[in-house]
Amino acid sequence: MTRPDDALRALERSLEDFELDSRWRGLHLVEFDLRGDLNPSRMLNSLFFDGGQLPGFADFCDAYVAQHFQAVGAMYWRLLELDPVKDAQTRERMMGRYAYQRFSDYLTANATDADLEQSLRARLYRTLAGIYTEYHAYFMTLNLLDPQRVSRSIEADQKGIDFTVSLHARVFNIHVSIDSESAFSALRAKIQTKRVAEADGVHVILPYGIHGRLPESTRKVGRGFHIFRESYIMGLIVAMQYYSGPDTVLLYQPASLSPFSSEEV
Repeated sequence: MTRPDDALRALERSLEDFELDSRWRGLHLVEFDLRGDLNPSRMLNSLFFDGGQLPGFADFCDAYVAQHFQAVGAMYWRLLELDPVKDAQTRERMMGRYAYQRFSDYLTANATDADLEQSLRARLYRTLAGIYTEYHAYFMTLNLLDPQRVSRSIEADQKGIDFTVSLHARVFNIHVSIDSESAFSALRAKIQTKRVAEADGVHVILPYGIHGRLPESTRKVGRGFHIFRESYIMGLIVAMQYYSGPDTVLLYQPASLSPFSSEEV
């Protein structure tokens, strides 16, 4: 069995080759909920945790598009056929509340297969970068604690719980998130619509930043990818060890007098 520190270092070496690419910004045709076999996290989980592969962006996109583009395109046209007024609730369920409110105006009948594929690749790029950041937080926590106290599953992941930490008979469900109000809004909506908050334990939103409010949370490696600093994750662990409040949804705030603030969901 691979030791946690070996797995962590191997992941960090792989992420040195992840190249950031600004051309995928602003493409938002494919913002509906990709569930079941269409969920990119399911494919990546199988490749990484079951197969020991950490695919680069191009390889992952090519594999996903080859396998799922037809089904994703069918979902897009089915969504577009729904009346924006009469079928608003159905459209919102298909997209998710946050995506529906922010991206429904991007839907257009003039989209070509090429447009849809480019938007799908943009969606996968953002998803892959986020998932690899979640994996890094998981392996770093696994490395800093008794591994038996840290767990993850694809079922929990698809509900937005990236991993779980057990400390002093308390369960902490960790939700990794970029440090922005829009990201927090999307996560709050996911917690509401997928009833994540009903899972046992405390739900902790773990924000990270590259610039701005939380530059101490990450460091740059290789071609520009940012990974967590060990001191930042250690601070989270200490805060959880001393937490004595109720089971609720919390935002980790390392720079404040109280490291957690309650989140309304």
